[in-house]
Amino acid sequence: MPPLLKVSDVAELLQVTPAFVYGHARELGAFKVGRHLRFARSDVEAWLEPRRLGEPS
Repeated sequence: MPPLLKVSDVAELLQVTPAFVYGHARELGAFKVGRHLRFARSDVEAWLEPRRLGEPS
């Protein structure tokens, strides 16, 4: 399994605030590890793909 991303990593990847990541944690496929949220990069990318506007060039 590839390394999991922290909230701050996902926020940086998506160029959003950590608050946005916390608010969308379920949609982004978060894992709860103790008190911490972790994300698989593939889940974040899968969440992002249908939000693309137009065809990739």
